[in-house]
Amino acid sequence: MDREIDLSLRRRQTFKRITGGAALAGLAVAALLWLPGLVSPSVSYARLRTSVVDTGRVEASLRASGTVLPAYEKVLTSPDAARVLRILKRPGDAVAAGDAIVELDSSATRLQLDRLTERIAQKRAERREMELALEKELSDLTGRIQAKELDVELQRYRVSQQRELHGDGLTSETTLRQTEVELKKSEVELEQLNESVDVARRSTAAKLERLDLDATILVKERDETRHRLELAETRADREGVVTWVVPQEGAAITAGQEIARIADLNSFRVEATVSDAYIKRVERGMPARIKAGDTTLDGRVDVVHPSIEDGLARFDVVLDDPDHDGLRANLRVDVMVVTEVRENVLRVERGPFARGNRDQPVFVLRDGKADRIPTRFGVSGIDYYEIVDGPREGEVVIISDMQPYEHLEQIDVDGDTP
Repeated sequence: MDREIDLSLRRRQTFKRITGGAALAGLAVAALLWLPGLVSPSVSYARLRTSVVDTGRVEASLRASGTVLPAYEKVLTSPDAARVLRILKRPGDAVAAGDAIVELDSSATRLQLDRLTERIAQKRAERREMELALEKELSDLTGRIQAKELDVELQRYRVSQQRELHGDGLTSETTLRQTEVELKKSEVELEQLNESVDVARRSTAAKLERLDLDATILVKERDETRHRLELAETRADREGVVTWVVPQEGAAITAGQEIARIADLNSFRVEATVSDAYIKRVERGMPARIKAGDTTLDGRVDVVHPSIEDGLARFDVVLDDPDHDGLRANLRVDVMVVTEVRENVLRVERGPFARGNRDQPVFVLRDGKADRIPTRFGVSGIDYYEIVDGPREGEVVIISDMQPYEHLEQIDVDGDTP
């Protein structure tokens, strides 16, 4: 039969367990407090990227995403409503100046051209008929004027005779007056005939001017129609590559509808997008740096588009070297727009150590160790960050990602350090 353990013995056993647990807890706390001091973390210098703080130029920049596009892309449109007869070139095909790309049904335009040509010929025929009619009318008037001039001369001779007879008392005053009236009437009729010649010439000139104007308008319409007929052949105006063409033969298209696009792949530009919150900082003429892999190209902002789509704004960059070998269509690039330039400021090279905060600590190499130093940054440049407060000129800053060590005041650096 089991006996119950003595109460005093049980108390001594409980006390031992409590004191033993307290001792273990104390040892654990001591280890947590003293172990970091006994075991100091370290990094290999060979695995670090560093930069020496110096004084120089910092170009404040705005980062955007860009796409390389052909600098020249011709959009060919239909001059009239038509139907696609044949597609002669497909996307990716190279074309030379004058090569036909799409053949359109231009029968309606050709018929219109023929009608305009006929109307122009009709107007010119009307003009010739009017000139002949004027010549005939002037000829008739000239004959009547000549006859009337003879009549006036005859009347003047009669008046002269009557005056002599009247002076000799051989004719009456009434007969003399009748002869003078007939002379005056003939002179008036002659004057009217001369004026009729001027009126006929002016009237015909006005009619001819109207016909000439009508013919000029028709000629312009004919030339425009002929130009539309030439455009209906959809020919390339320069060497390039077809990037898009209407996909289906027999398709009906409307006037002004896009038919094909031709790009010049020997010259490029960049179309960039940035959040609409920053587009106000971008202005035409600002310098820009284009980074395509390891290649950096210079350019400038050419066009800032006013439209906003899905919170993004667009602007175009023209390149100083648009035919660089490293460029190709639809290549994705980084665009850095220089918005501000600061001279003679402390700077450090860009690197993954910076997280975009104005205030953050950095590690500086000193006597084989890396000391954490609070730092304030200024403008962010394409290649450098401005240092407003923190490391001094000549000090070596670790520009590798040091975020895992930011809770430490100091780190040992293994290897030879500067």
